[in-house]
Amino acid sequence: AVDPEKAVQNALQLWKAEQYEDRFNLTSTVIDHWAPRLKELLAKERILILTEPEFVELVSYIHSTREHARQCPKTLLGLPIDKESTVDIMVEKFAEWLWKQRSSKGKTVLEVLHYVIWGSGEVTQRLLDYKSFNNNGMPRLGISALGELVGWARPDEYPPRNERTSKTLNALGYNVKVDLDKLA
Repeated sequence: AVDPEKAVQNALQLWKAEQYEDRFNLTSTVIDHWAPRLKELLAKERILILTEPEFVELVSYIHSTREHARQCPKTLLGLPIDKESTVDIMVEKFAEWLWKQRSSKGKTVLEVLHYVIWGSGEVTQRLLDYKSFNNNGMPRLGISALGELVGWARPDEYPPRNERTSKTLNALGYNVKVDLDKLA
């Protein structure tokens, strides 16, 4: 049997021994700068009035949306196929594209985020509702991104969690769902 506590301690010791300065700097940036800003942008009274530049900033701080944007077809993002694009440019273009999208019920991305993060009832049920694309789903905005957003908005109640986090927890011996896109 896997001992989760021992696995965590071993992983932390390896991390310290390797002295990953870049990872430390990124972790420091996320904790010291991104997390407070995300909590501010995702606040219940603020989320529905975000401007497009604020939404672009928000998307740039979410790991799963950064990864998704990096893998999006350049044609979708309006970028030239024959030129290299930085991840930051791809994230910006993806956020601008997502800003213009509507759910199958005509909701804006801000309305959908407000519903998932702050709607009535249980967050789990709202995520399941979101999974039903005919209900609230947005194109190219998956459960991993929403799991992170819920956690950054409400860290005292939920941890920021995406599929990558779930896989890590599972590898450490915690019994968690790994494939968030197969909720239900």
